[in-house]
Amino acid sequence: MNDGKTVAEKRKYRVVNAEKAREIAELWLSEIDLFNAVSMGLPEVDDRYHIWRVPLVGTDSKVRVGEIVVDAFTTLIDSQKSTNQSTLEARLLHRNGSSKKRRRKRKTTYKVSSLRNTIAQGDSEDVLQEFPAESIDLIFTSPLFQRKT
Repeated sequence: MNDGKTVAEKRKYRVVNAEKAREIAELWLSEIDLFNAVSMGLPEVDDRYHIWRVPLVGTDSKVRVGEIVVDAFTTLIDSQKSTNQSTLEARLLHRNGSSKKRRRKRKTTYKVSSLRNTIAQGDSEDVLQEFPAESIDLIFTSPLFQRKT
């Protein structure tokens, strides 16, 4: 039965539509001086968590740079779930952390085991001690054999 009410109206949210969510996001963006640097995508209600998600897109790049999460009941911005100011600024300025040293992928050489197709039966703690270091490629165990104490 459809009574014509939106989910936000049924749940008695204070933020009942996308326009109100945008207004709240605009105020926050003005406070942190990023209002002209980003535009907003279409806000959507996440009624499972009682929040509105307002996507943020870079004005110049047209690439999504983050989001603002607004509590639907209180109209407050959830700073834990929203993209923080420094991250937004870094993304807008295309600073992706490239100043950090990049790790080179180590070339590892694979040592071929001197043992071929060996099957060992017994307590793994005891049996594995008898094998040479780096000589095991694969181990299958069975829960049927239990250590008796």
